[in-house]
Amino acid sequence: MAPLPAKRARLDRDDVAGKAKDTSDVKDALIAALRCEVESLKDNECAYYASSGCIVHQLLHHQIPERGLPARHVKERILQQHELDNKPRLNTSSYVYVVEEPQEAEIALLGLATNLADASVYPASVRLHDTVANMLAHLWHCPAPGDENFSGSESTCGTGWLVFRRRKDLAEHIAVSVSYLGGKSDSMTLNFSLPATTTYVQFYKLLRLGLEGYTKKVNHQMAVAKYLRVHLKAAKFRNSSLFSIVDGGDEALLPVVGARLNPELNLCHNDIALQHALSEYHW
Repeated sequence: MAPLPAKRARLDRDDVAGKAKDTSDVKDALIAALRCEVESLKDNECAYYASSGCIVHQLLHHQIPERGLPARHVKERILQQHELDNKPRLNTSSYVYVVEEPQEAEIALLGLATNLADASVYPASVRLHDTVANMLAHLWHCPAPGDENFSGSESTCGTGWLVFRRRKDLAEHIAVSVSYLGGKSDSMTLNFSLPATTTYVQFYKLLRLGLEGYTKKVNHQMAVAKYLRVHLKAAKFRNSSLFSIVDGGDEALLPVVGARLNPELNLCHNDIALQHALSEYHW
């Protein structure tokens, strides 16, 4: 075989060397990727505070991350944000129900996956919803006037609800008949999708407490409200009442205490300043 020309032989050697270099680069890149993958797996398996994600600012995720995080790491991030909130049991300014039994919490989670707006798929839960509505409506069949609607607050009932005595009292944009998955369904919510959590929890509360339990519970709450009201009335500043009571008093139907700083004192601070001072102690 005739020898290759010098120029052709040189080109072949350069081509071989180039391919070898390309192969080496590919191997190096693959090894680097594998090392990165191993480090990522090790990072995911370690405790959150030993992971690389721990040093990233909590609120830097303005966009969806390229790769998902371990479930326990995500939970820890949410818990860290949650801890910065005031404690629910010290929240005296809202009607949110903050005490629950373990079984009640389990029921609440169970309802998250059920959409009450879809009666054709979840007929049993819809019937449960109707049962709760009938239980609540039965309370007002005799003592209430025929033109009166009623509602329940979360502080006393466990969940919030509103019952209309007559269908015509419902605004058209709230009570809507919809066709969904081959069936007709009445949607009486501000949002079409409605998790069954509140219905499940309310049904749990009604059965768990009964009329006797609710009566005792509300009486206790009224007693606590009266205790706070008495002490607020007794508070003095320069021989004058420090607070003015603005709620309905002991005869009101709700365990609510409302007070403001006495405007006649002409204090150098106002109710908002007092609220900020209380919030420093997480109230």
